[in-house]
Amino acid sequence: MLVAFLWRGARRRHIMETSHHFARLTMKRTLSNLLVGATAARAWLPAPA
Repeated sequence: MLVAFLWRGARRRHIMETSHHFARLTMKRTLSNLLVGATAARAWLPAPA
């Protein structure tokens, strides 16, 4: 029972760390996508007069 409790705690901490890692990755990817999208839009669209 104690082992199951410890295992569950370690698992929960692992899940939290993994989700945090994925959140950081997603944020970084979103920022880079926005940057690329803005650059592509600026290159493709005519500059406003």
